[in-house]
Amino acid sequence: MVMAAFRKGRFCLLVSLVITAAVLHYRLSIVQHAKIANTKDQNNVVDLSSQLNAPVEMEMELDFMERMKERMASRRRGVKDACRKLGLPTEPLDRIELITSKKYRLAYCPVPKTGCSNMKRVMLGLNGYGNDTEQIFPKNVIGQTNLLHKAISQNLTMRSTGFPPFVVEQQYTTFIVVRHPFERALSAYKNKLTKQWNGEPPQFMKKADYIRLRFGSPERKNATEKSPTFEEFVEYLYDANNTNINGEDSHWNSVNVICFPCQNQYDVIAKIETIEEDLRYLLKLLGAPDSLGMPKGYSKSGKSGTDIQVDPNFKRLNQEQIKMLYQVYQNDFKMFQYET
Repeated sequence: MVMAAFRKGRFCLLVSLVITAAVLHYRLSIVQHAKIANTKDQNNVVDLSSQLNAPVEMEMELDFMERMKERMASRRRGVKDACRKLGLPTEPLDRIELITSKKYRLAYCPVPKTGCSNMKRVMLGLNGYGNDTEQIFPKNVIGQTNLLHKAISQNLTMRSTGFPPFVVEQQYTTFIVVRHPFERALSAYKNKLTKQWNGEPPQFMKKADYIRLRFGSPERKNATEKSPTFEEFVEYLYDANNTNINGEDSHWNSVNVICFPCQNQYDVIAKIETIEEDLRYLLKLLGAPDSLGMPKGYSKSGKSGTDIQVDPNFKRLNQEQIKMLYQVYQNDFKMFQYET
């Protein structure tokens, strides 16, 4: 009797456990199906969102390219009008330096102190030296910038009177990068004629000595400080401009005597002040990857460490010296529509 009751109880317990397990399995199955359904719904929403956003993004991209096309047309008109008013020659008479990319049919005339080293990294990328300008002769590694310039000069640089025939015949895109003339001159002065960041003498030591001795006061000629003042540099530029030796150093020469924009019509005229948009436009125009844009850390706004509004070197100039500096770069001011 007792054994019968025990067996009956054990059977009931077993049945109960089986039923409980079945119920739990059923509920778990429902939850899993719900999660799968929810995930599918989310994916569908994402897919639908992507499909809806694609035309919008495409339209925005088309608007951007149209806006940039007009910007470049306006800049080309500005150069053409200035050349006509200044009476400068429009036929190729002078030699220019070009860095080219055969793959993308691009010809770049480098202007020092306009983000030139970074643009050379871009040009190397366009020539297959890498897919990311961050990794092409990284500027934060000592000695890499010198190797960068060497690679460019040995492999990709050419000189010719005007654009060479293949650039014209194969319809290369031609471009330059410009910068506010005063900021460019100040940047050249600080970079080449003053003490380096590590306390070393100026890179252009002989030129620095010459400027200080030639244009400095008697007291300055005997000074222990070998770097010229910015005022002395301005005097030097003005004298060089008036004695027709403008052209002795491209770091502070006017763009007009480096790339001769009146003689050579550039398709894309980029400006440091709008470099992010201008370079993005150029890369899209060429069908090149975005990763070949300016390296990280480069100011997207175009603002550099040289700001004439706050720089003490520039603020020491008097009105007469500012007029002298303007006269040196007046063609650049007029061609590229900069204001003093």
